[in-house]
Amino acid sequence: MLEQDLASIMSFLTIHSGNPAPYYKNVPERFCVPAVYFPRPEIGSSGDTFSTYALDFSLFVKFFHKTKEEAYELGYAAMSALLERRNRVPLIDETGKPTGKYIHVRDPTLRAVDEGAVQLEIDWTSRKPFLIESDKCAVRSIETAYSAAVRFCTVSYSNPAFAGQEPKGSK
Repeated sequence: MLEQDLASIMSFLTIHSGNPAPYYKNVPERFCVPAVYFPRPEIGSSGDTFSTYALDFSLFVKFFHKTKEEAYELGYAAMSALLERRNRVPLIDETGKPTGKYIHVRDPTLRAVDEGAVQLEIDWTSRKPFLIESDKCAVRSIETAYSAAVRFCTVSYSNPAFAGQEPKGSK
């Protein structure tokens, strides 16, 4: 579930970057520093298996501080915490307690984006099952399908006595 994935990642990054002030929708004109901003993730999709599809998420988290170096320290602390845990983020429930499951993220990247701001890119894939509906296709055994094909292609003779015989004069 996207909400659970995002909440888990947001909580993890906030805790492991020293608890800066979190912002979720828009960063106000005058905001507190140190701060971390969590925008909505970018989402791509792809087929995965015969029974699942994949959603590819990219989250561009921004860390703010008075200087670029201090912002970099916040982002670096969060990135190091991810790498030290083999890129696994503990999944949390609605109360914020770990469930014992994990979200595996791809290797994060950290880059300076402005004076006093750095961006940590977090990417992960979530696999979801296809909607289960009864398929609308006919299922037949080979013998039944063959019999139906023979019935469809068979010419009906008006006089059954001629059935299976070659026409007169064909020899």
